[in-house]
Amino acid sequence: MNIKDFPVGSNTDYAPMEAGTYNAVCVGIIDLGTQTIDYAGETSHRGQMLIIFEFPEETIDIDGTQMPRNLSLKVSKSSNAKSNLRKHLASWRGRDFKPDELADFHFSRLLGAKATVAVAQREHNGKTAAYVSGISKPMKNNEFTPSRKVYFDLTAPETFPDAERLPKWMIDTINKSEEAVNNGLAFHRTEQAANEPDDHTPF
Repeated sequence: MNIKDFPVGSNTDYAPMEAGTYNAVCVGIIDLGTQTIDYAGETSHRGQMLIIFEFPEETIDIDGTQMPRNLSLKVSKSSNAKSNLRKHLASWRGRDFKPDELADFHFSRLLGAKATVAVAQREHNGKTAAYVSGISKPMKNNEFTPSRKVYFDLTAPETFPDAERLPKWMIDTINKSEEAVNNGLAFHRTEQAANEPDDHTPF
């Protein structure tokens, strides 16, 4: 995925992360494709993607193994200066894009990038859920490296094998995209992953 191609214009039983500011590192960029959005009686079609952050200092016990927490940020694909994606990226970089930088910014560059991530909480379907509310430049004490990297792009078949590493809810969303439906694509988790509970996946 390249920003120049963008138009201008999970269920677990684990306690959610507490609201606060955390050291984080980007471990995943996931293209969700063009999704149909029904809201307030209106239907729209939006290209969407996920930016996934790992929090090395915040771990969770999964089958006796301590694993770092992960949170994903869903954004619409847009290069517009007023879009949430541009705002998050500018805050993360500490400055907005210059025209020549915007002309060729590939999202694979974000994999492994350190960040300071603000986490907030909200009520969703009767449960308290944590979400990414802001991204800014990494703090000086952030020397963490990602435990894994996952990059999936519906326009790049060489990235398709990474879909097998995603949790079921992400794959189900990708399979509903216009790109997947129109091109007869159907992604599945590996046999090993399919035999594991969905909340045991890294994301």
